[in-house]
Amino acid sequence: MSKNEQANRQPNPYATGPRQYNDRRVYGGTPSGVSWSEVNPDELLHFITKWCDAGNCAIFGKTSDGGALSITAIAGTDRYREWPKSGEEALAVFTALLADL
Repeated sequence: MSKNEQANRQPNPYATGPRQYNDRRVYGGTPSGVSWSEVNPDELLHFITKWCDAGNCAIFGKTSDGGALSITAIAGTDRYREWPKSGEEALAVFTALLADL
């Protein structure tokens, strides 16, 4: 294991028994550059307001290699996961999820 890999190992606080680690992958090169700043903030706010006011949950992130945004939308026991690669794709995901309300 390289020093870089050792530096990125993180303890799992929920592990029982011997200490375990979750490995965070380190990718070389430059990520593709997709960012949440590409998403229209008014559309993002509209989605969060409508989705969460309906009693649902939304989690936003980015893939570890930087190649896509990450949207996890939870409605009751249903979970929807999408990985849009642009702001336009994220808007399409928001539109589709809100159409199902």
